[in-house]
Amino acid sequence: MTCVLAGLLIGAGPAMAQKEKTGKPRVGAEKETPYTVTFINTTSSNITLTLASSQCMYNPGDASFTVQPGRPKNEILDDDNGGSCNGSWKNVIWNSSLGGTVQFLHQTQAGTWETIIYGDHVQSATCMQSGNENSYNCLNQWQPNVVLVDIMF
Repeated sequence: MTCVLAGLLIGAGPAMAQKEKTGKPRVGAEKETPYTVTFINTTSSNITLTLASSQCMYNPGDASFTVQPGRPKNEILDDDNGGSCNGSWKNVIWNSSLGGTVQFLHQTQAGTWETIIYGDHVQSATCMQSGNENSYNCLNQWQPNVVLVDIMF
C-alpha cells in the first residue's frame, strides 16, 4: 500500500517532497499558522470543491476551485489562534462535485496540535509533520504537528 501511494504521489506531479514547509507562524502574525494542502485528482474528470464552512480559520483557502486530472492544486490554509479561537479546534469543510464533503480538522489534544482528514471520495490523505521528512496516513487518523497535507481522489 505504501509503495502504491508513493508511486501515485510521484506520478501525480509536485507533492509533499517539493513543498515549502510552512508550519511556523509568519513574521508579524503570531496568532496564525499556515498549512499547505495539495489536492490530487487521479480520476478522469474535473473535481470542483466549494467551501461549505470553516471555523477559527484566518484564511480557509479559495471559496471554490477545480482540481483537474493529473494536475495537483495547492491551497494555503491559515488557522486563527487569537481571541476566542485560542486553543479552539479549527476546521474547513468543502462540498465536492463527486458528492459528499472533504474535511480538514485541527485540534489540540494534551497540548499537541493534531490534524485529521475525512472525505467521502478521498482515496488517501498523507500528512507531513513539522521538522520530520516522513509522511503519515491522516485519512480518518489523527496525526500530530502537521504542516503539509496531500489529499488524493
